[in-house]
Amino acid sequence: MTRKYEVQVNDFGPSWRDGIAFSAMVHNIDSRLVKMDELKQRSHRENLEYAFSQAETHLGIPRLLDPEDVDVDRPDEKSIMTYDAPDFTPSMEEVKSVAELIAAVRKTEAAVSVEINRKNVSLDEQYQKYLQNVDTVQSYIKWLQKLEADWEQASTNNSKSTSDLEIASEALNSLRDTLDTWRWKLDSMVPGELGKVARWICQAEQWLKVTARSWYQSGTASKRIAVVGQRDESWRPSSADPPNSPPSLQKVEQLIEEEKEVFGPNNSNATKMRDLLSSSRSHSDSQSDTVPKNLMEQLGKRLADVIGREPGCTAVMDAARARRKFLDLLYAQKIQETEKSVNIRSRRKTSTAGLEERLAQWNLTVDGLHTEENKDLIEQMLIDYESCTQIENIPEQLDQAKTDLNRQYGLLEQLARLDESRLPKNALRVVGSWKRECEQKWNANKLKQLDATGLALKKRLDIWNKFNMLSDKIERALGQAERLILSQVQPPEDREDLNEWVKEAQTLATQLGASGDHNQIQSFRKRLAHLNEQIEELKNVEVKRMEKARRDERAQAERELGQYLDKIEEWTSKVEGFLIPSDKRRTKEAPTKCTSEHLDELLDRLNEIMSGQTKAQEHLQTAVRIANSPPLQPPEGESQTRLNKLESQMEHLCPTLSSQMANLKDLLEKTRHIEAGLEQIERAEKQAELWHGKLSSSAAPEGAANNSRIFSEVSFKPCAS
Repeated sequence: MTRKYEVQVNDFGPSWRDGIAFSAMVHNIDSRLVKMDELKQRSHRENLEYAFSQAETHLGIPRLLDPEDVDVDRPDEKSIMTYDAPDFTPSMEEVKSVAELIAAVRKTEAAVSVEINRKNVSLDEQYQKYLQNVDTVQSYIKWLQKLEADWEQASTNNSKSTSDLEIASEALNSLRDTLDTWRWKLDSMVPGELGKVARWICQAEQWLKVTARSWYQSGTASKRIAVVGQRDESWRPSSADPPNSPPSLQKVEQLIEEEKEVFGPNNSNATKMRDLLSSSRSHSDSQSDTVPKNLMEQLGKRLADVIGREPGCTAVMDAARARRKFLDLLYAQKIQETEKSVNIRSRRKTSTAGLEERLAQWNLTVDGLHTEENKDLIEQMLIDYESCTQIENIPEQLDQAKTDLNRQYGLLEQLARLDESRLPKNALRVVGSWKRECEQKWNANKLKQLDATGLALKKRLDIWNKFNMLSDKIERALGQAERLILSQVQPPEDREDLNEWVKEAQTLATQLGASGDHNQIQSFRKRLAHLNEQIEELKNVEVKRMEKARRDERAQAERELGQYLDKIEEWTSKVEGFLIPSDKRRTKEAPTKCTSEHLDELLDRLNEIMSGQTKAQEHLQTAVRIANSPPLQPPEGESQTRLNKLESQMEHLCPTLSSQMANLKDLLEKTRHIEAGLEQIERAEKQAELWHGKLSSSAAPEGAANNSRIFSEVSFKPCAS
């Protein structure tokens, strides 16, 4: 109760001062009497007064306390215990109807919640109170069974009474859960070696309890405990798993791992605890003496019960794992665990990854009924088919899941022959239904159907490949021919092949059924007939066009040849203008002065002319190539004469230019040498005149000495040869 209302009760004193704990106990019995969300807005005494008044007026609980007695720093714990215990734990004589049973169960649960949170209480005292409440719960169970029997025998049943019985059952289950929590708390209080046994039994019982409640989801319940379906991919149009399906694979695996941790390999932990309990009984110590004898006896019974129930729970969990894998493979069902209960009908499915939907889509396509069928779709389906059968190995996984499920069902049958009461509730019925449903959904016939579907998909892909290949070939041929006709060009003579291709494509489209592009075939036939008509019209036009093209091509070649010949003649004219006129000027005119400056000018002109020699030779080669090309074969007389003449000139002029260049360079070098010698002679003449003047001006007796000095100053230096 404290967890339900988030009320912290640690004692029978200050924890009750604010009145919220009293109000929670009243609300737990009848939620209409107290509005919990308004309590924090009131003072402590207002909450206490309200809780005591409601309990006295509507529940018949005597008002043994006043707000002033509780709203103090240290309330009297015995007074609070006196108020809580007897008044919130009704006797069976008070229970006469379903409503009274519900109220009694909730009162007892509230009292048990109080006892659980008491501190500084001995183990023996707590255990005796626990046993009293166990007896009370047993009496509630008998009374509920009597009320259910009375309801079934009644001549007129109404939904209200049915709902009340369900509420009573839920309240009783909640009380039993609270008693389990109390028992497990008592286990933690057991000292010594027995404490180890008690705490291990506590862990084992908790696992067995969770397993018994969650290994499958009851198909009759309107709610599913702690499960919400979050579908990754599924085809099934319904919004839920089949009835009695297990929870998510994650939850199942978690419980199986917890079993291994609690019980150990081959139940080694259970064996250790049994040996430890036997040893503790035979060798008592001071700590064991403080444990009530009936508690020690109950530990032995609980240990035997845990060990006896473990094989059945483990078998149903292994069966649940196999069943969940089977469902996930078949429907791509993905479930996530949550903390809240949800209606299973709220789980919508919106995908297509399960084997059932895959197979349905593949068969729909194979039958030619898929509205969006094309080659790409078939290829994607084949990739998915190969992934399903070879990579994911779904058929093998389905077979393995069936094998595992059958093995666990066989184990459950063996355990049932020994003691069926040790099995989880409905174990044989539910696992047996799983076994039958798995066999119906996946068997040898389904495997054959899957193999046949794969072969049919491959055959259909071959048909699509051939059809598309032929369609592309026909389209290319027709398109090329039509483009040629638009360009007034005669298409190649392969129309017979086109006719055969169109007939074959028609056959393939018929095999594809409604998915085949029959309109495209009819379009091909019309285009082919129109093409034949246009080809006949183009024949005469093509002949005339080719004649005109040949004439135009020859004229163009003649023009190009004339242009190149003009460029060559221009260069040869420059060469002749450089060579011939200079000879004529030397014979008919007065000789010109031959200087290095004049020769440099001639050399520059010659270099300029020779720089165009390579280009002129290239033009000559191009002209020869054009003259020998098909458009000019045979060439006209005038062009051929000019070409022959220029070839002869080029053969003569090119070597002449090279020779003239060498001669001119040699002449320039010698001219420069002569000019340098003449300059030295001229300088020597000037020095001699200067010396002669100095000699004639010297008449003094010291003339001989001066003459020696003059000769030393004016010395003749001959020109370097």
